[in-house]
Amino acid sequence: MEVGWACRTCCQTYITANQKEASCMFCKSIWDRDFCNNNLTKKWVGNEYKIHLENILVEQQISLLPSTQPYAIARKRQTELYRQIDLAKEEISRLSNLLKEQHDIVKTYQLEIARINTGTSTSTEHTETSFSYKCPMEECNGFLNSKFVCGTCEKKFCKECMEEKKPDHVCNEELKLTVKALMKQSKPCPGCGENISKIDGCDHMWCVKCHKQFSWRTGAILDGHNHNPEYFRYLRETGQTIAPTPGGRIERVCGVEITDRTIYDIIVQVFPDVILNQSNRAGAYASPIVLLFTGMYRMYRHIQWDIQRNDRFAENRHELDLRKARVDFLLNRIVKDEWKRIIQQLDKKRSKETAYINIWRLAETVFASFIERIVAVSPRDRVSSSRLELIKISKEMMDFKQYINTQFLNSRKIYGSTSCPGITHNWRDAGNYKAYINVQKTEDDNIRNAGGTLPRYYTDEWYVECFRTDWTKLLKPPR
Repeated sequence: MEVGWACRTCCQTYITANQKEASCMFCKSIWDRDFCNNNLTKKWVGNEYKIHLENILVEQQISLLPSTQPYAIARKRQTELYRQIDLAKEEISRLSNLLKEQHDIVKTYQLEIARINTGTSTSTEHTETSFSYKCPMEECNGFLNSKFVCGTCEKKFCKECMEEKKPDHVCNEELKLTVKALMKQSKPCPGCGENISKIDGCDHMWCVKCHKQFSWRTGAILDGHNHNPEYFRYLRETGQTIAPTPGGRIERVCGVEITDRTIYDIIVQVFPDVILNQSNRAGAYASPIVLLFTGMYRMYRHIQWDIQRNDRFAENRHELDLRKARVDFLLNRIVKDEWKRIIQQLDKKRSKETAYINIWRLAETVFASFIERIVAVSPRDRVSSSRLELIKISKEMMDFKQYINTQFLNSRKIYGSTSCPGITHNWRDAGNYKAYINVQKTEDDNIRNAGGTLPRYYTDEWYVECFRTDWTKLLKPPR
């Protein structure tokens, strides 16, 4: 296939001569706004192509007007219904005083039902049943209560030797020692009552008999990810596969959800030097290296739950906005030129939101890889290799944050926005990163005018200076 080329003027003429978005005249690939801004004249993009694109977009929306007519009719009907709703609300307000007495009666009954439910059993009784020992009698499937009486065969057993407690019962000293040792080193499974011994390792246990996961410390049954070696041996022996963590996200380690405290514990164990700063009011939490890693983790969670959720509704919101504009046009609430302007603005808004969301997605993925590497560092290993690995990760984190902010600023420039997202020096969502930069610049100027020294503590520049000169400054709060 031959590859062709054309001058800027030819490309602009070709684009305006065709009733479609900007594209290559040879391979027909669509050119986005960034490509047009960088390769075509800004005057043409801001004037002729803008008008050309508006005409294309409005023609697309005109073709959807017949299918939008039912929504216009529905809008008129909605207006009438809203009027009826107002009348109904007035009637409801009039009747509310009459209904109040009945509502109070219903509430009284509901509270009484709740008291009855909570009065039939207590949490102490439930816990006692959950942690009772299995009946020692082989033919019995019951469990022992706190008084060591089986709830099924109703036989009573000696707490010291676990033999049936008859009137003439005398404990066997050897059995007493055995039972004492077993009770010290084992606990009953909350699922089946089978005694399970714990030699070492973490709190997460797994019963080989009933396949229940539970906490050794509390006895509570656990759900979710299982990392117990017996569990994986069971999967291998039964030919089962191990399911990966949903979505590949960093959620748990040793059965406990990773939090900023998890990251903190790793840092202070690999860098015990930070504990020496407990004389400082904020203690080890004030250490710059602790703030750096825990701040990155909190930003990772913020991206997951507070930012990415907007992506789920962005496309649907855009379609609803376009449909609303079509309805307004059909009902003669806006003229065609105004409609054309709205369509063009909505298309630009969607492109900008998509660009921002893609940048946040990249940040989420890379932050997850940072967390994986941090957790992989052994907290018990305080040798120089572990320290250097965390310092290396921290440098990469700072470089990547700068890259992300640069991408946001570039997108802001492409779409002509007055604001854009970004990550601050203390790892928070800036909201308006451009305004944040201006505020930081003003503060720097004030410090210079007052004869102060830059950079300020904990800023990006301060961290970079520590990496370049003396990274041990990261272990203690500036005095």
